[in-house]
Amino acid sequence: MESLKLEFIKPRRREIINGKVYFMAGTSTEHGDIVNNLIFIFRNFLKGKRCRVYGENINVKFDEESREVLPDIKIVCNPSIIKKNGIEGTPDFIAEVLSTWTKTKDENEKKELYEKHGVKEYWIIDPKYKSIEVNLLKDGKFIKDYTYMKFDEEYIKETNEIGSDYDKERIKVTTVKTSLFGDDLIIDIADIFENID
Repeated sequence: MESLKLEFIKPRRREIINGKVYFMAGTSTEHGDIVNNLIFIFRNFLKGKRCRVYGENINVKFDEESREVLPDIKIVCNPSIIKKNGIEGTPDFIAEVLSTWTKTKDENEKKELYEKHGVKEYWIIDPKYKSIEVNLLKDGKFIKDYTYMKFDEEYIKETNEIGSDYDKERIKVTTVKTSLFGDDLIIDIADIFENID
């Protein structure tokens, strides 16, 4: 008699944005390190406070058309939208870490979705360039506030020697803060990209 073999099929991670299904690939170690670095920073700061930070495995339901969305990092300050199975409503802050597979979606579909639903601040983090594009919601539209970068020592040395005044000022910017917490939380850019070569 032939033995019965049961196979379990692991469900694929996916997002549903504006009624379209996007299947998700696994993430890189760089991606994971950046997400973990930021969650650690935010979690330590938010301990004992009203707002809570969540990682990429917690689902956000914006509406019926966008009911399975997995932002890499989200901060929620309204406890009434935090449910057992995820977040039902709009986080106050979202950050996405770009990858080859997600870059276009993060910079277009997701950015438009977050803008439409009133996310107050949206960071687009690029591991390749070690940059953080900060978008703030003003009058219902995202406005790019600034692009922060972690510069390597060689670039800093060269810029100090022969760089323009503008570039010399840029390399002096070594911290970033959110509009949510202002000067109460100043983050070293190097801490976000710790362990990223």
